[in-house]
Amino acid sequence: MFLRAGFADPGFLLHWPVIAGAHIARVAQPVKWQETPDGAVITLSCEPAAAVLLQHETRALLDRCNGWLGAGRVARFKFAPGLLPSPSNPPPHPAPDRETKDGKGDLQDALTRLSRARAALTRS
Repeated sequence: MFLRAGFADPGFLLHWPVIAGAHIARVAQPVKWQETPDGAVITLSCEPAAAVLLQHETRALLDRCNGWLGAGRVARFKFAPGLLPSPSNPPPHPAPDRETKDGKGDLQDALTRLSRARAALTRS
């Protein structure tokens, strides 16, 4: 799949949210990589309304991609409007829900334990 789209290294796709930033990764995803003599042309599938935002962010996005891949590696972007797959819902937080009547019980308990632990360290 990666090679068919021109991506020799899947790391770029796997790390896209880190490279592009969360605000861009939510509205655009790389779908094609084309090598040219001047550098790579990356086609981004993006939400139709996000194309204007992406055009304004192109220079910063180029800098981030070239910072990740190496200077001058990416020459430009093409934007292909389309619908992105909806993100899956994250799994529930592993900590159990603790409810207190005033919402301060857990914090107060934590501060008390911290204070005791610190006092024990300064005594030894």
